[in-house]
Amino acid sequence: MPAYEQAVGQLVRMVSLGLKTASMWDRAIKDEKTGLYNANHYQDQMKRQVAIAQRTGAPLSLIMMDIDKFKHINDTYGHLAGDTVLAEVSAILKREARESDTPYRYGGEELCIVCCGTSEEDAAKAAERMRHKIACTEFHDDRGRLLPISASFGVAEFDPAHMHSEKDLKEACDRALYVAKENGRNLVVVHAGSEQFHKLERSGDANKEVKRRLGLAGDNSPLDGDRDPAPIADEKQASARALLGESIDKLATGLAEVVGSDSDRARVVDTVVREAAEFLTRNLSARLGEEPGLKRAAPEPEPADKPKRKRARRKTPPMEQPAQAEGAPAAAPKPKRRRKSKKEQQAEEAAAALKKLQAEEDAQLSADSDRLDYLTDDEGEQLARGEAPSKRLRKAARKSA
Repeated sequence: MPAYEQAVGQLVRMVSLGLKTASMWDRAIKDEKTGLYNANHYQDQMKRQVAIAQRTGAPLSLIMMDIDKFKHINDTYGHLAGDTVLAEVSAILKREARESDTPYRYGGEELCIVCCGTSEEDAAKAAERMRHKIACTEFHDDRGRLLPISASFGVAEFDPAHMHSEKDLKEACDRALYVAKENGRNLVVVHAGSEQFHKLERSGDANKEVKRRLGLAGDNSPLDGDRDPAPIADEKQASARALLGESIDKLATGLAEVVGSDSDRARVVDTVVREAAEFLTRNLSARLGEEPGLKRAAPEPEPADKPKRKRARRKTPPMEQPAQAEGAPAAAPKPKRRRKSKKEQQAEEAAAALKKLQAEEDAQLSADSDRLDYLTDDEGEQLARGEAPSKRLRKAARKSA
């Protein structure tokens, strides 16, 4: 019995050591937050898969995925909400991936899927299926708020004629992902050769996507009707559009906190946010002092060789002054009227045009204030402080109900 007990004890220690070793190995190759394989394991496996593809000629494709505006989610809703979104998106990838596909967390919010024995066309279809699934999934934070989540995808296939290692495949896939981001996000782009990219048409019902239901495009900017905004080449203009979308998103989040669970008020506030987005997008240039679509023509410079014509002064006969009464004070001489310069005249014209534009804006605001889907400044301040809305807004909410 002592020998038996000693053997059992040694077996238990060996099994325990084996379990600890397996757990340590699992933690070494997997990411704790998402449950996906980490970047170190990706490097090891990709070298092996590329070597197999070079030797056998079997197709090998790579899908790179990036969660759109993930930093905005962390900054607006908190890092806990960001971790939840990352874990749920990873779960979607694991469910949608085939047995021969292996998902990885490459770094941050960037995920990837290695598709062994898969052509570029089949990998693109799989990426589009995942994109639509993510766009239609409702993600909520710990307070129950609906989060605007979408993802951009880049797809590339290993080409032995032009690629020599896994780094070349990763670089091609990264360029395709960058093109997807530059074209409005929430998109799948396929690398089709040297600096050639194919934008995959979105599948499924776009109206079921959460961002479309919130009136946002892939980059959180307001939608232009039923179409996504066109890509912007100007870096400053793109940054301004993104900031506008984030500001409207923050406004909607703040108003949602004030409204709470009141569905009637929520409908009114939702209409207000949509109207504000449309109004800002349409009249942003007007608020900067320039009418949208119109530019003031610069005055044409006068040619240097043209002689200046002197204006002839017409001599008028002197008028007889009325006789001054004796003892009366002498009348003060009338000051000469100074002639305005050309710059002063242009400044006055610009000020008059700006004043007219502001008057038209005020008239438009006054007309809009009578509509049910518009808040005045006082009502907006009341909502921001969490106070009860005005009598007009309560009446509007009852009518909409």
